[in-house]
Amino acid sequence: MRRHGFYIKPWCICLGMALMMAGCSNKQVATSVQDQAFMSGSVGNSDEIRVTDLSGPVSRGTEGAGGMDSSADAAASAMSAARAARLAALTASLADVYFDYDRSTLNEEGRAKLEANARLLREERDWQLVITGHCDERGSRDYNLVLGERRAQAVKRYLDDLGIPTSKVQLASYGKEKPFCSESNEACWKQNRRAHFVMR
Repeated sequence: MRRHGFYIKPWCICLGMALMMAGCSNKQVATSVQDQAFMSGSVGNSDEIRVTDLSGPVSRGTEGAGGMDSSADAAASAMSAARAARLAALTASLADVYFDYDRSTLNEEGRAKLEANARLLREERDWQLVITGHCDERGSRDYNLVLGERRAQAVKRYLDDLGIPTSKVQLASYGKEKPFCSESNEACWKQNRRAHFVMR
């Protein structure tokens, strides 16, 4: 190739281009500390940006909707467990009320126990009370179911007189089906003629 009176051979052109490219590959590019950290993947501040999928959204930090939902679920679970523990302790504190044979009227001892139970119930607001009526093994199944219901109703009425709202109280009768004591004697029968309390 002849240009302005000089003749340049084609192989000189190729050699010159190769030398230029080799020089560029050894050239150092100045970068900031932040750029170097980002390129090496070692960004270390609390607002770290992590891109896991270039086609999807960029997640910033570790907080997200999923994390907040998990925290809310954990808090709700803890509150539910605490409530269950309080109600279990209250159920254990409520005294059973006992009845005379073939009777559904409250005696003096039974009324005193219900007054103590009512004081405990007033201390806890979030509850539902189930009163279950029970009988001893004597008599037919159907008769004892009715008698157990009358005993539970007598307890509910007295609690109502003491200011416990009836809307928070449910009744159930088991008759002789769920005895507390299984022996066939007067001491055992006395324990089975009762009204029992369960908190929910």
